[in-house]
Amino acid sequence: MILKNYTDFINESKEIQPTVEEVLKKKGCYLTKDGLWNCDKNLNIGSNKIRYVLLDKKTKKLKVKFGEIKGDFTFGVQDTGGMYPMTGMEGLPHTIHGYLSLSRNNITHIDDNFPKFIGGKIKMDMCGLTSLVGLPDYINGSLEVQNNKLTSLEGIPRKIDGDSIYLHKNPLQSLEGIPKNFNGHWLSISSTYIKDLMHVPDNVEHVEIEKCTKLETIKHIIGKKIALGYYRAPNRKTKIVELEVKAYKNIWSDNDNYGEDNIKPVDIKSFYNALIKIMVEERYSIEDYNWPENIEEIIPNFKNFITSLKGINKFKL
Repeated sequence: MILKNYTDFINESKEIQPTVEEVLKKKGCYLTKDGLWNCDKNLNIGSNKIRYVLLDKKTKKLKVKFGEIKGDFTFGVQDTGGMYPMTGMEGLPHTIHGYLSLSRNNITHIDDNFPKFIGGKIKMDMCGLTSLVGLPDYINGSLEVQNNKLTSLEGIPRKIDGDSIYLHKNPLQSLEGIPKNFNGHWLSISSTYIKDLMHVPDNVEHVEIEKCTKLETIKHIIGKKIALGYYRAPNRKTKIVELEVKAYKNIWSDNDNYGEDNIKPVDIKSFYNALIKIMVEERYSIEDYNWPENIEEIIPNFKNFITSLKGINKFKL
């Protein structure tokens, strides 16, 4: 018995492939007088075999034009072993009542073919996106654009009503532009080049910062009700961020899990006291830290305390 791999099977089966019409009708779609394919339920085009039928072999663009989808619309490569990604946005529905998922396609930017209405989240991870310009001003759901090539948040919707914003694994250097009108609780910026947390929205309750190798401080979230995800300093230069996170988590762990009504913001004085304690334990140079100008108001006699530590080698990293 000879075993064939999936690629061989597809190539040898071209002659018996169903037509575009057969595929779409089987999915519950119907052709309108305008030549658009509508669907009155969720439309999931995730299999290699169906994408092979619907995409032009040379351009990798859709052969058909969709109109209105009264549910979710998914046209994505499901995993790394998937085949036949779509190039560009030509043929996408103009109206989607549910969410839009275009994972793992070849879409570098958003053009005029992007749906005019989407009723749910937008998922465009691992597409090669270089810009968010062209997205709608409002999303009634989460925004998932992780694993792309975004260097800024220009074009990000002004209001996001979903639970999460996924920005991880993008070469982002700043959160400038992230919407203040974000009603969710989860923000993922792991494996980005973010330098600080200055623009984190007030409503966020959890921020993932794993492998943020350029992060210089977390001080901008002190006083907010935010839980921090995993962080470990990748090198000596970012050691101070790890110490700040440890101090922050020591205070936060005294509270209940995030999301509860009784969560209190991390107290500024408690944070700096915890940071000093950890610096001493970790033998970090306390006097070299960039303390806030009003530190004497936060911790009385602080400068005298720092002076008393100078010259003691054990406080040097």
